[in-house]
Amino acid sequence: MIVKEQQSRSGGTSRAKAGERAERQMAFYLRRAFGETAEVLVFHDLRLCYGGEHAQLDHLIFHRAGLIVIESKSVTSAVKINAREEWARQWEGAWSGMPSPLLQARRQGKVLHQLLEANAGVLRSRLAFGLLQGGFGALPVDVLVAISDDGLIHYERELPHIAAQVKKADQIPDRARELMAHHRRLASVFHLGRESLDKGLMLPEADFERTRDFLLAHDAENLRADLTGASSKQTAASSTLPVARVQPTTLHVSGKQTRPPQCSKCGSKRLSILYKHSYYFKCGDCGGNTALRRTCPQCGALLKTRKQGQRFYGDCPGCTTSEHFFTNP
Repeated sequence: MIVKEQQSRSGGTSRAKAGERAERQMAFYLRRAFGETAEVLVFHDLRLCYGGEHAQLDHLIFHRAGLIVIESKSVTSAVKINAREEWARQWEGAWSGMPSPLLQARRQGKVLHQLLEANAGVLRSRLAFGLLQGGFGALPVDVLVAISDDGLIHYERELPHIAAQVKKADQIPDRARELMAHHRRLASVFHLGRESLDKGLMLPEADFERTRDFLLAHDAENLRADLTGASSKQTAASSTLPVARVQPTTLHVSGKQTRPPQCSKCGSKRLSILYKHSYYFKCGDCGGNTALRRTCPQCGALLKTRKQGQRFYGDCPGCTTSEHFFTNP
């Protein structure tokens, strides 16, 4: 299920636009593969910050037994990886070095893991009759690099461990399924492999939902910080101009529905709210699922959905407010 959509960007360089096209391509494949799978959560453009390190994940797959970070890379010709795992890109017949997107994805995965572990006290349940605090240390975080469909991948020599992590975009969903199956095997009490001694964890459903909500709220907080910083810079720059005062632009993240919710697949407004692992909208026309995610207009925190009969409310624990937003037909 897609719980955070990709954000459209305006303007930018030609390289930035090519990167966005590659991300849209990968988002399409992930929606087709997991858009109807409630137990597999997909985030796009996820902003993270921990310990002074900032990371923006192109795509993240989250299931109860692990996480998969996916870095999209726009390649219109070819990339080459040598025996030292150094990357080069071909452009107009010439090769030039480039930063390793695999190392970038690993750094992002490290920030993600550290962020979750630092907040384990509020995200994880206590174990052993409340004597031990659960953590995320045993939850696997794998990384993949998605090369756009029109690019080619060359290896100086066979590098099986790299070939398993660097794939064409259309191959990523199948590789992600293999990794998720591996995560579940590691988490099984019957798995006796050596790797399972320090890796392998099946999150309880309540912990899974809390972690999902935490990541969404953390992303929203970082987005507001980015926009506030950009607005401040714009205002400072405009103050030096003798003409034309720039009016500050404010992002309004509202819990109120300015228009009736609609299906993300077909646009229909004939919806009902169902529950499987989490609440979501079910379309009465095309049968598609749409993630239900609403934020508090006062503090920006993710609202907790509460059901009372056929009526649904968004509750903000921080502001202690509650608002009715939908009634099932």
